[in-house]
Amino acid sequence: MPKSSGKPSEPLRANGLARSSLVAAGLLWGAAPVATRFLSHNDSAAVLLGYRFVPSAAIIGLYLLLTRRGIGFGGWTWPRAVALSVIGGLGYNGLVTLALVVSPATIVGIALTTEPLWILIFEALRGERVFSPSLIGGILLAGSGTVLATGGSPGSGPRVVLGVVLAIAGTACWAVYAVYTSRWSASTSDKTSLLVLSCLPPVLLGLLFDNRGSSLPRSGSVWLAVAAISLGSTVLAMAGWNFGAHRLGAKLAAPFLYLQPAATIFLSAILLHERPSPLELIGLAVILAGLAITQYQRA
Repeated sequence: MPKSSGKPSEPLRANGLARSSLVAAGLLWGAAPVATRFLSHNDSAAVLLGYRFVPSAAIIGLYLLLTRRGIGFGGWTWPRAVALSVIGGLGYNGLVTLALVVSPATIVGIALTTEPLWILIFEALRGERVFSPSLIGGILLAGSGTVLATGGSPGSGPRVVLGVVLAIAGTACWAVYAVYTSRWSASTSDKTSLLVLSCLPPVLLGLLFDNRGSSLPRSGSVWLAVAAISLGSTVLAMAGWNFGAHRLGAKLAAPFLYLQPAATIFLSAILLHERPSPLELIGLAVILAGLAITQYQRA
């Protein structure tokens, strides 16, 4: 009998790295709403997006310069690659940033729990699964949980409702990106570079027409928050997601997104003192129950 080397096979190691990358992405994305909410007390949405994409673009540009390489489109045309990058990058981050300007991070984090649900819906629309009773029932249950959590949010009113709607719309944009790029053959670095650089022009345009203006961060805590949403959430988390989703597929990667709202709620309570109300927690539990039901869906 041949002796086993005792070393894990290459596919197992790669899958383990993919899962670790997705865990890191979920946690970093969970920290981003808290950092954005912290910054939102003094700056406009345009400036907050500038904090996210301008440093990220500088990091990507430096990386491309040092490696002396261009950006590959993985067999796609550049309009298709840029359009999906803007939907995933600016569609998600722009809408969620607006949500955090008007609503507490806790309720926005709960709304972001619906991300995996949107991935399932768009997979069904692509014909990769069917709209079975379990999927439809899970959607209805998760929707009920979202309404319950929104109604139970402290200071609930039009601004909170608007924040939840914006956050859910942002998760739908991210689901489009996640599902429609899961089979894209471009490398992780190319996908991340395209997303950041494609979003930079509209962000700079928004800064140009922003009436509020802003100075550079002046304290260590502000610089740390900027680093969290630029280097952490935009560059490292995006690279981790692109690698993990490409390796495992959007369907297996989606459950790792549950880490995001958990991290947001925990960090909001610790750092922002925005503790969830009992109804928010019940609503979150109902959303997770709805998502669990959808996992029984079979293509």
